[in-house]
Amino acid sequence: MDLKELFHPKFFEVFNEDELKEIYKKACCGGYSCYVIFNEKYFFELSADLGDELEIYCDECESNENGEILDKEEFFKQLRAYPLQEVKVIEVDA
Repeated sequence: MDLKELFHPKFFEVFNEDELKEIYKKACCGGYSCYVIFNEKYFFELSADLGDELEIYCDECESNENGEILDKEEFFKQLRAYPLQEVKVIEVDA
C-alpha cells in the first residue's frame, strides 16, 4: 500500500504510517484529502483541504450539539473507545 498516493501530505505531518493504515482501514469513505469514519458514538471527518493544517472534526452521532476539532490523541481515544458503525456502500450513478 503506497500511503503517499492515498493521503495528502498534511496527513503525514500529524500521523505516522501505522496510524494512517488504521485510518484507511476504518474509514467508511474517503479520498486523497478527506476521510470519514463512524463508530457507534462519533462521526469523524479528517480534512486536509479546509485550511493550513489537517482538521480532525468530531461530532456525536446522536446529539444535536455542535461538533469540535480534536487533536490526534483525543481523536484516537474517541475512535478506539467504541466499535465501528456498520456502513453500507451504495453506488450512485451520476
